[in-house]
Formats: sequence, C-alpha cells, structure tokens
Amino acid sequence: MPIQKQGRNRTFMTQDAAKVAASFTAFVAVIAMCFIALSVPVKASAKGDSPPKRRSVKSSPTKAALPVKPVNPPIQWEQLETPIQILREKSATFAKDKAILANQNIDELEGLANEAVLAKMIKATYTLAVKEKWAQTESFRIFALEHLLSNSAIQVPATFNPNGFRVAVFALRLGRTQRGVILTSSFQSINPAELRALFKKEALVKMIDSADDQFSGFASELVERFRSGDSKKSRHMMVVSNADTWVVGCETTLAGRFCVNASLFDSADTDPTVFIEALTGAQNANDLVSQIRRQNLAWPIDKTFISRGYKTCGCTGKHFGLDLTAPIGTPVHSVAKGVILHAKDFYGWGRTVVVEHTLPSGDKFISLYAHLSKFRKDLKPGVLVERGERLAHSGNSGTSIGPHLHLEIRNAPEGKEPLSMPKSKKDQPLDPMRVLDIFNVFLGDDTSTAGSI
Repeated sequence: MPIQKQGRNRTFMTQDAAKVAASFTAFVAVIAMCFIALSVPVKASAKGDSPPKRRSVKSSPTKAALPVKPVNPPIQWEQLETPIQILREKSATFAKDKAILANQNIDELEGLANEAVLAKMIKATYTLAVKEKWAQTESFRIFALEHLLSNSAIQVPATFNPNGFRVAVFALRLGRTQRGVILTSSFQSINPAELRALFKKEALVKMIDSADDQFSGFASELVERFRSGDSKKSRHMMVVSNADTWVVGCETTLAGRFCVNASLFDSADTDPTVFIEALTGAQNANDLVSQIRRQNLAWPIDKTFISRGYKTCGCTGKHFGLDLTAPIGTPVHSVAKGVILHAKDFYGWGRTVVVEHTLPSGDKFISLYAHLSKFRKDLKPGVLVERGERLAHSGNSGTSIGPHLHLEIRNAPEGKEPLSMPKSKKDQPLDPMRVLDIFNVFLGDDTSTAGSI
C-alpha cells in the first residue's frame, strides 16, 4: 500500500508537472512572438525601411533632431536663353522695319539689352560654379528699378538712365558656404542715338555674342570670389550712404558698352528675398515694415560693409540685427527723427543708444545702436534728434569680436518693453535690411576707410 500510494502520488505529481510545463512553454512562445513583432520595426527603422509614420526623427529617443536641409531648386537653363533670344528677335524686327524701331521707348530698348547681358553673365557663372559642385539655392531673377526708385531719397544724375538699368539676384551653396549675388548692368552710350543705331544694324546682338571670353573671364573671377578669404570680396556687401547722387558701380565692361557690377553677400545670414521684395515692391500697405520704409530711413554710417545680417532660423547663431563694419570713432547717425530713450551701457551690447520713432499712423518703433565707443556729450533721455543727426561714435564695447556697429529695428507697441527678449516670432525685431534704403547697396565709391571685422 505504501508503495502504491507513493506510486499514485508520483503519477499525480508528474501529470501536474506536465500541465505546468505545457503552460510555461506556451507562455514563453507568446512572449517570444511579441518580442519578435516588436523588434522587427526597430531593426527596420535603423535601416530606414520602416513605414513613413515610424520614420520621424522625433520618435527616436536616442537621436537628436536634425535641421531640415533646404531643397536646391534646379537651374532653369532654358530660361537663361530667353532674354538673348528675345533680343535677337526684336533686333531682326527693328532692322526690317525702321518705323517700329523709331516708336520704341529708349528705356525699353536699353532694358532688353541689359537683360540679355545679365542672363548671359548668370549662365556663364552657373556653368563654372556647377563644375565646382555649387548648387543653386535661390533661382535667378532680373528686375527693373522702378520700385526702388519710388522708395529712395537719393537723386539720380541726369546723365544716367535708371529706367533701362537692370538688376539680377541669385544664390548658390557649396557645403556650408552660401553666397548671394547681385549683378547690375547699364548700357554706356556715347550719345542718345547710339543705342537705336546699334539696334538698326543688329549690331548689339553681335557685340554680345562675340564677347563670350569676356563673360567667361568675369564669371571665373566671381566663382573664385565665392570662397575668397577676403571678406570684402566674398561676403561683406558694400554700402555707401553719403552720396548726393547715385553713382552706379562698374566693376567691368562687357561687350564694349555694358557696365557690369557684382556684389556678393552671405546668403546664410542675409536672405536674398530681402532684395527681391524691395525690387518688386512686395509689401502690404498696412504692414509695419511698409510704414517704416516710407520714412526713407538713413543709413547710420556713411561708408561701410555689411559684415553680418539678420538671422532668425531655428538654429544656432540667431542675430536680430545688422552688423556694419566701422573703425573705432566712426560717427553714428540716427536713422530717423525721434526721441532718445537710452544712452547707457547694456550687458552684451556695451555702450548703446536707443531712439524711439513715431510713425504718421501713431505706431512706434525703436532703433538701437550698440558696441559704441562714446556718446555725444549732450545725449540723454528725452532729447529730440533729427534724421541723420550724429548720436555717438562706433566702437568695440560689450560682447564684440571686432569694431563694428550693431543696428536693430524693433516694434514698440504701447505697454510693452521693446528691449525685452522676444518670446515669439511676432515679438522679434525687424530685419533692418527690409526697412533701410536698399538703393545704397548699388552705389559705387571708395570704401577703403570702411574698416573690416
């Protein structure tokens, strides 16, 4: 009996153990299946093969979010052929029918020729740049100056025809290096009748077509300047604000009669659309920027280079103002009529002057001038200053890597502190390049005393 009882007990325990083992095996199998199901997407994600909804960088706790790279628009080569083709067709028509040519506005004739020259110059530049792996980041566009003329206080000399003048804007990128280019072209005539005579003989097209070497040579100089270690050549844009009349820059003469000038800037800091908007007049009538632009702000320094532009991207290196190179002691002027709010030291800005300006609508904005060396002796809060009046002298105070003027333009709504750190995009300072007279970028003068940074 004891043996049988022990036997029965052994049999009973074995059956229970079998049930437990079977349950445990099933449990392990379920866990294994779940683990496999969960591990497959993780493995696929590492290879980039997971579904789109699981490929978000934000969903990965082990990787920092990367900035989205801008898409480089393809170069529209055929569009670069259009201006020269139009010039050929128009020239052929004018040569056959002199009456049509006689009725053509001289501004339109000059504009046709300048557009053809700029398009050919851009094509030559793109051809060389692409060979060196540069990519387009801002598609080329060619403009007349009518909108800039209407917003500028600068007088144009009688000997120069701004209505036939043309401006081109485009931008390129090579790795982290970004360069914006402003090209200008003006026809240099011996006498008013010369341009019509050249159209009459179809000579203008021949002059441009036969100058391939000149265009390629200047394009080679431009591409070389893109990476030049001399900032004044590669990325610091010249500004001349004290000229009584407009003197167009003329860096080279192409096809015998066309005065062409090139200004380069760092398009990672200064957005090329600043110039495009100014050249097209793309502003809302009630926009604060438009209101300020109608006041014809003065540039605060007579001769200078733009060493750093306005930058508010979602990356490091935000910069809410405009840096203008200037040797220590250079006079700094008020951009518009206003009242002094501050003339004191600020953390980071160093010696700083802040001026409050009131617009015809009653809206207010401030202009801020930082890193100064010394203030004007009688400058204090409440003092009224006029447009172009001297406020202080430039310097290198505060957090600065070299002598320069830091300029900011800020909205000053009632009841808000305009100097506080912006908490949203709406509170950010305005881009000074959107409210200053862009015409001054195209002035030609000796800027050897403008300093550098």
